[in-house]
Amino acid sequence: VQKEQVFESTVRAEYGEQVRFRMRDGTVVTLNAGSKIRHDNQFGNENREIYLAGEAYFEVNNEGQKHPFIVETDDALIKDIGTKFNINAYEEKETTEVVVSEGEVEVSSQMETSTRSSKAVSVKQGKMVNVSRASDQLIIKEANINQALGWLNKKLIFDNERFEDIVKRLERYYNIDITIKDESLKKKVVKASFNNERVEQVMSVLAISLGANYEIEGDSISFRSEDQF
Repeated sequence: VQKEQVFESTVRAEYGEQVRFRMRDGTVVTLNAGSKIRHDNQFGNENREIYLAGEAYFEVNNEGQKHPFIVETDDALIKDIGTKFNINAYEEKETTEVVVSEGEVEVSSQMETSTRSSKAVSVKQGKMVNVSRASDQLIIKEANINQALGWLNKKLIFDNERFEDIVKRLERYYNIDITIKDESLKKKVVKASFNNERVEQVMSVLAISLGANYEIEGDSISFRSEDQF
């Protein structure tokens, strides 16, 4: 019997865009900007396993399915138990954040330990877990669902986050390059939310809250402290 050749498919969302699509098993996936999922051609038949780099929201269909729906990231393995959940596994985060908006998932660490004692934890509706690549400890917390899923409705929500930590999100969302000219601006904290605003509007608000000035040249934006001009 000739074995079916296994090949991989990749779906990407480029910077500045989101992609929403239905997979062969009926699961609906929304990919955030700068993200990709990869699966082999056995998906939906021999397995329901995918690899995610970046961020995605999964609305899993389990009707008539004989295989569990499993998402793998660099840090975590997430097994669905009938649910809707968000996974944020962007490279710069060094953690995988799993937020469950409906149902339940089982999450385990990918970290190799000498005893391989990393047990799976069950994360239920309204809860979240962060899986670090430095530790196999999994701590379940209350989730801020609105903040975690804001991107699905084109919202940007920054809740007391350092400017240097939100730059990558802004670059992906607007497909721009941001340069911070002064070290002092990097550690300043931003608390703001935007709902599908134009890039100029967002940069203007950020500049005011940071005490900074900004310049836009094409797709490049630079920020300087007000006293540096």
